[in-house]
Amino acid sequence: TDDVLDGAVISLRSSLRSARPATVNEFLRLAAFHILRELTRLAREYYGPRGWATRHVVGPTTESWFNAAFEGESEDEGSPSQIASQHENVERLHEAVGTLDEDLREVVDLMWLHGLKQNETAEILGVTPKTIRRRWVRARLRLQHAMSSG
Repeated sequence: TDDVLDGAVISLRSSLRSARPATVNEFLRLAAFHILRELTRLAREYYGPRGWATRHVVGPTTESWFNAAFEGESEDEGSPSQIASQHENVERLHEAVGTLDEDLREVVDLMWLHGLKQNETAEILGVTPKTIRRRWVRARLRLQHAMSSG
């Protein structure tokens, strides 16, 4: 997580030299963009064709990666081929998040990437916690569908 934070903060800081978010929500959306970009960069570095992890046994197995990402479950170690497949799943998940409607993508960014609770997310977006719960469920269902149909 330190590598993700370091890379995201460096690129976010650089981007803030030219972009000035007007609201907290705009800042968090910009930060989420940089976090996703750093996660993708690190996934390619470690799990890409020449990545360190494709030659070693580490990380969660492919079958339950999606659920582990959203539920925080820890998994057993996987084989190098499973890890390469996991990298593909990470990229597919990031692409799927990018295709969500803006209201659903905001909820995923705030709750998953920023780790905010539903009440905090509702306050930032100016909606009720019940609306956030509905959007969170819809977003997860659409992402799960995208991951299973790909």
